[in-house]
Amino acid sequence: MKLIGRGRFGGVYLAKNDDMKVAVKITTDHHSWENERDILRRLNGISGVPRLFWDGNESCFYALTMSQYYRSLAELTLLNQVTHYSFSKGNIQKLLFQIVNILEAVHDKGVLHRDIKPTNLMVTNPEGHFNVTRCVLIDYGLSHVYDHNNKKNNGRYNFEKLMHSPPNVIMNGNPSPQDDLIQLTYCTFGWNNCDMDGFTTGTKDEQYKYKLNLLRNPESHLPSALLWLLPFFKKVSELPLDYDSIRVAIQSASPSSNASGNLMLTMRNGFLKLS
Repeated sequence: MKLIGRGRFGGVYLAKNDDMKVAVKITTDHHSWENERDILRRLNGISGVPRLFWDGNESCFYALTMSQYYRSLAELTLLNQVTHYSFSKGNIQKLLFQIVNILEAVHDKGVLHRDIKPTNLMVTNPEGHFNVTRCVLIDYGLSHVYDHNNKKNNGRYNFEKLMHSPPNVIMNGNPSPQDDLIQLTYCTFGWNNCDMDGFTTGTKDEQYKYKLNLLRNPESHLPSALLWLLPFFKKVSELPLDYDSIRVAIQSASPSSNASGNLMLTMRNGFLKLS
């Protein structure tokens, strides 16, 4: 097996099951393994969620064998030196549209992901002459089922310290589906190569105020490079969440593009890239 990724709870390896490539996640954290296994079983069959093929353990090592994908969005931005490590507006629209669809389906199953970031968003292996690909949301180790009896995090992980924690989480509020959408808005900073100092510098209180301002008054606090996504940011801030309205806002952000169109990779300098 070949190591292809590493996270807070373990490593991910590329392996083969007969003629099919698979990803094998190995951890020593029994709780995280059990939680992700149960969540993936609950989400079985949802487009954009990894398929779980096998789970088991040997001594203190716990494994999940899942679908294998092409690259994470974090990796794909690093391939775009020519465009200053950013994606085009059209492709950002398509990414947002697909991810909102995934989140709607995941939330409909009562699951909160709680860790939406570019390293946890991947694209499928390209298909056909035009290298068509689709977005996939991975890593459900921090996820949990949301219901009236299970609103609070179990306390095993301090979500407040995550760089991409939403304002509600920083203040130790009850997690909600909106938190996942807010984390998705933060992803667009990296996809547009925008300054993220507000997320990483200053005190916890200063970071909280910055994120709260982004949520409540995005037109005054978004970087200029992200103002084209203002309709999307505004819709995410509204409660109750309306996924259809969020999709309309994504489309209206750049009307000349088709947000629901195919996401395609292009070959440049020997690599398939997302422009």
